[in-house]
Amino acid sequence: MTIQDSETLTIHEEYSKELESILETKAIGSTNFVSSILDHSTLSTDEKSQVKEVLQIALNESIFSYEINADKLVKELNLKVGKKEKIIEID
Repeated sequence: MTIQDSETLTIHEEYSKELESILETKAIGSTNFVSSILDHSTLSTDEKSQVKEVLQIALNESIFSYEINADKLVKELNLKVGKKEKIIEID
């Protein structure tokens, strides 16, 4: 998955089809990363906000900005999809 806009955190139209299986929907491209993925996670409001801010900073700035803030990004997400809970690793 690629985020194509640093302000809106819009998911690019081209993404892994496995993501459709994980999220149990085909309506992923051109949607907002926060509403499509983070809002289905068990992260706290503060954790979601932190991830969003780091992504916006890192996507607007140099690789150095990402490296400074990368430790603030989660490596694993627990998602609630329908009645199921799924764990995804983020790389």
